[in-house]
Amino acid sequence: MIPTVNADQSIPINLIDTSDHHVPGVVVAGVPLPPGYLHDENDAVVLTGDKQHHLPAELAATSRWPDGSIRWCLLKVLLSNEPEMMWLEKAAGHRQADVVRILGEESIDVLDGELCYRFARHSLFPTISDADSTIVDGKADLLLTGEDGRLMSLDFDSPELIASDRLSATVAVRGCLSDTPGQALNILLRYDIFAARDMVLTCEIHNPDRALHPEGIWDLGDAGSVLFSALSLAVERFAGSTAHVQFERGGPWYEQPTFSLYQASSGGDHWNCPAHVNRFNKSTVAFRGYRATQSDGTVIEGDRAVPSLIFDDGAGRLMSVTPIQFWQNFPGKIACSDQDVELCFFPPMNGDCHEMQGGERKQHRIHFSFAGDLSQAKASAHKVPGGRPLRIDRRFFAAHDVLGQPVAEEPGRYEKLLVPSLSDVSGFFAKREAQDEYGWRHFGDVVADHETLYHEGDAYFISHYNNQYDCIHGFARQYLLSGDARWYRLMEELAQHVLDIDIYRTNEDRAEYNYGLFWHTDHYRSASTSTHRTYSRDHYPSDWTGAKGGGPGPEHCYTSGLTLYYYLSGNEDAKDTVLRLTEWITNYYEGTGTFIEYGKALVTHDVKKLLTALKGGRVLRYRYPINRGTGNYIRALLDSYELTEDSAYLQRATRAITDTYSALDDIGLRDFGDIEGTWHYTVFLQEVLRFLDLKRVTGQFDADFHRARNGLMHYARWMVDHEAPYLVQPDKLEYPNDTWVAQDIRKANVLYGAYRYTADDRAPLLKRACFFRDYVINELEQSDTLHYARLQALIMQNQGPACVMENECEPYEIPETTGQSVDRESEYKVRDFIRAVVSGFGRVIKTTSPRREYAWVRVRLGK
Repeated sequence: MIPTVNADQSIPINLIDTSDHHVPGVVVAGVPLPPGYLHDENDAVVLTGDKQHHLPAELAATSRWPDGSIRWCLLKVLLSNEPEMMWLEKAAGHRQADVVRILGEESIDVLDGELCYRFARHSLFPTISDADSTIVDGKADLLLTGEDGRLMSLDFDSPELIASDRLSATVAVRGCLSDTPGQALNILLRYDIFAARDMVLTCEIHNPDRALHPEGIWDLGDAGSVLFSALSLAVERFAGSTAHVQFERGGPWYEQPTFSLYQASSGGDHWNCPAHVNRFNKSTVAFRGYRATQSDGTVIEGDRAVPSLIFDDGAGRLMSVTPIQFWQNFPGKIACSDQDVELCFFPPMNGDCHEMQGGERKQHRIHFSFAGDLSQAKASAHKVPGGRPLRIDRRFFAAHDVLGQPVAEEPGRYEKLLVPSLSDVSGFFAKREAQDEYGWRHFGDVVADHETLYHEGDAYFISHYNNQYDCIHGFARQYLLSGDARWYRLMEELAQHVLDIDIYRTNEDRAEYNYGLFWHTDHYRSASTSTHRTYSRDHYPSDWTGAKGGGPGPEHCYTSGLTLYYYLSGNEDAKDTVLRLTEWITNYYEGTGTFIEYGKALVTHDVKKLLTALKGGRVLRYRYPINRGTGNYIRALLDSYELTEDSAYLQRATRAITDTYSALDDIGLRDFGDIEGTWHYTVFLQEVLRFLDLKRVTGQFDADFHRARNGLMHYARWMVDHEAPYLVQPDKLEYPNDTWVAQDIRKANVLYGAYRYTADDRAPLLKRACFFRDYVINELEQSDTLHYARLQALIMQNQGPACVMENECEPYEIPETTGQSVDRESEYKVRDFIRAVVSGFGRVIKTTSPRREYAWVRVRLGK
């Protein structure tokens, strides 16, 4: 556990026991450190539990405290056995020898003792040798079969060393598979090599093209999709080896010269549910579970294959091959012939093709091991190097602002509301089984069971959650506070799903769509053939005449979970994706700098305000709406600021706040009585609180800080007098259900934050904060829908202040700004229109060009 420590103390590190850990091998874990403890990663060592021996270790800082000390670090440790405890200890100037070394000029040679992985130029797979004996000669074929059965052509670059440290190295091979002109799939083979003779291969396939999404409809079968029959990697096996295969963990081992294993579905009770449909809305699953055909023709059937394959020549050469999360990402196939082993990431399906939608990608992983003898290899066949959860004393988080929200030293009534999340009957894992949220496109996502609330009839209702209200962040936070590895698993699996499926990975569509997050399934409608892309043609009757569909939107932008996932795992893809999401939401709010785009915004927004002002009406001057989209924009900017320490992100967050509200606002002009249209102003205020927290801990008590704080106090005091629980006004709600109760916790958090940020007339703020907190707890404790995903996500996302507001506390120490008032007038004047025109056109004239103007129009015409 990691309690509060002094700067000279050792920090205990306890690994949570999981069945997927590989001993001996490298474990990877994100470790939070207290302020001031460690500034240089090289000034620390990891010791055994008795503190008698150094363990080979690598530390890398991923986040820092305001004083420059390490806030989060990624720890890699090479273990020979499972320790009860390890210690992180300061040791200035200590330098450990490299276990993994990089050599080579004509090739990339990764050396792990006598084991050498040689990546030659223009090779897809390394030649792997142990001393003077070759295990794998580097011969491998990556085969993509097109819709018509023909092989697609493959072009790939030479291997590239991406990263290396004392215990690991990463080599990548990038390529492109193409057949039909204008259609291509990007391929990435990433080899993560770890000390102790382990290698994890990640095969990534990505369609970089855009979807056409006519009328905002995103069904399968879109013209931007690429259809293909199969994708596989065939690796030549070494001569004289015997193949040993196990089809299920704990099952028998078979000695087979050849075999074929095909996983057609999840093998669960609902294996053939309508989540698994193709572009024709027909099922893609052929049978339940898996079928394994042995060399003598014998067929073994089962539900969920967890295969492992070991090649052994009996003379010291050995290679284990184990697909990771094989059945969960069905369909899948692994086959062994006399010449090679075929790893089929997308196997042929009977009478159908696979479809990679525009901007969609998928990663599959395979673990290779070259360690031990046959009996040792069998014993550790399903244990994978890499990410591992720690058990951390929650008092550490109560003492230090690592999680960005207050933490109580002990769990209270509020946290008990989260018990249903891990229930065997109604928890997230149980829902996954009920909807069969498996298969390569679905695995890891959360079932949106709350959307069944108004569903009538016995028909199966499929709805996907797509990380609304940042379940990744909620899962990660619960793992850290509880030490329960199930939360870690939920976090990891959802994060991978979001990174692969929910993000629109293209640069070819509208800037306000590119690299954005798709919404959850449209409310109270089945996903049908839109899968995880929100809007289906089946959502609208044939005679529908109104607007249809939509696309990725800023009110569904969640970055904090991926940020915390990066800190916990070191996954650089998560970090890069947070920065891309921030770019996407910035493009949405700031535009891309074309004249046509700016002119459209001018007519849509500023002209309307001008006409109202000319008629003597009152209207607020602000550029941004006071809603959750603006709140998400601020959060994304602050997450990116923490990840990069680039002050430009903080400056943009400051502008977003200043141009959204002020302490001089007439709040009556906000029309907060329209609950459906304005409830999410509290989301914006929550992000203002995070902005204030960041400025406070970094000592930035400037005019921007005081403007934001003054605005917060203005709105919070209005809330004390005017806000009531949403459900006491059911006539103002389209769907009055307990989701609104869960949303009320935001009011408690805003009011409590305002209580901490003022020294004047504080009691009413705390009293009203506690009122809303207690109301939410009392109502939800009696709710028969508490287990719904949306309620659980809201409770997780807004946990923190609710657990600590029982006791009075002193306000934050904040120096006052001297001189003129920092607040700015809030109502629109004619001069604001003139300023907007001059500054706006001055801004776009610096970046525009005929080519950009054409591109802006072209993508909106679907060209």
